[in-house]
This record gives sequence, C-alpha cells and structure tokens, in this order.
Amino acid sequence: MDGHAPLVSVLAPGVLRLEQESGVSVFVTGPGTLQASASGVQVLVEACDRVDEIDAAEVQQQIAATQHTDAPADPLRLEHLKRLLEAKERYG
Repeated sequence: MDGHAPLVSVLAPGVLRLEQESGVSVFVTGPGTLQASASGVQVLVEACDRVDEIDAAEVQQQIAATQHTDAPADPLRLEHLKRLLEAKERYG
C-alpha cells in the first residue's frame, strides 16, 4: 500500500472481502481492529468465518438450540450466527 498514511481503526462486526489475484474470498467477522500502513493491511478480529465454508443447516441448528434452552442466549453469539446465514445467502 505504497503511499498510504498510517491508519488504525475499530471494526464493527460484519463482512470482509479479500481480493487477491486468485479471486475474492468473503469472511464474516466479529469486532476487531484494522491497521493500514505502507507495508500493508492487518486485520485482527475476535471471530472470522469463511463464507464458502459455512454450513447453513448447521448454523440454523445452532440458532434453534439457543432459542430452546432455559439458559439466556449470548446476544453477540446469536447476532454472529445470523450474520453467517445472511452472508451465506448473499455471497454463497
């Protein structure tokens, strides 16, 4: 990233697209940070799932399991699971 000014930023949970010569990879990420400098970009996140490796049926089962238990569901985990399904539907 020649000539790029150093930058550090907070990342919200979401979708990250990585473009390389071999193609585009799409990931669903949790919260984290991004650091850009002349030498490149570094992304550090709490969770990262590659969209083409997501098993939608398994994710739906995990969501159902959190809704059919007496223990309170972890809202961050539930939101991440929902983002997985949305990304799988959108990006395949």
